Amino acid sequence: MPARRETRPCAACGTLLTRLVSQAKGREWYCDNRCQASHAPAAITLPRTRFERVCQCGRTFTTYPSVNSKHCSRQCSAHYIPRKPHAGETTKCLVCGTPIYREAAQIRRGLRRHCSKACWDVAQRLTPVIKSCERCGTILTLKPSQAARRYCSWECEKLGRTKRPLGRTHNGRPARLDHSGYVMVWEPEHPNKSYHGYQYEHRLVMERQLGRFLTSDEHVDHINEIKDDNRPDNLQVLSPGAHSVKTSLSNWKQLAEYRKRFGPIDMI
Repeated sequence: MPARRETRPCAACGTLLTRLVSQAKGREWYCDNRCQASHAPAAITLPRTRFERVCQCGRTFTTYPSVNSKHCSRQCSAHYIPRKPHAGETTKCLVCGTPIYREAAQIRRGLRRHCSKACWDVAQRLTPVIKSCERCGTILTLKPSQAARRYCSWECEKLGRTKRPLGRTHNGRPARLDHSGYVMVWEPEHPNKSYHGYQYEHRLVMERQLGRFLTSDEHVDHINEIKDDNRPDNLQVLSPGAHSVKTSLSNWKQLAEYRKRFGPIDMI
């Protein structure tokens, strides 16, 4: 079905125009923008009224109703409007002594101690900071901006930041204890799931005894309940259920001994 069309004259010059009916609803027709601009009524502009105000300094100034200005100038606004007190402090440049303002965050982090890049460059050529690596003892000659450095290399930093080390190494990394007291050693090539390359030593000892890898359903239990005693004769493989029963019985035994020694526990 063909689209319906309609013919009308231009509202400005009278030229006949043929357009779709959907384009003719609720509007006047024009040839182009020039006809529309010549026929459209001129915009009515209302005069902007101004009124006078008195500034806190005593001076009279004029403003518009839409401008919520109470002062005659920025100087008066900065002088009469109270400002928040600065949380920082004004100190002197370490090289030239020029006063500089340091914000509270810069004071906490030890930043902005020089007034310019030129003074900062001069400070880097001053007497260097000499200190030793906290792990291997290597002498470090550092710039003043690097005085917080503690290790000579990334390897020393990784080893020095190891939590709960045991004083021995395994595959070049220190053996350590986890948050529960179990020994963990460095085995990044182990096929089972690891903690950033670390594996539990008691599971590795049992795998060497069995000659195979343990599954996730096989738990390794310490017979004497000492978590860092990983001798082969102190380890046994249990199912998750059996391991849970043994742990529960051990906890009940410790609770009975506590009650026998100190009396009943008050449940408050």
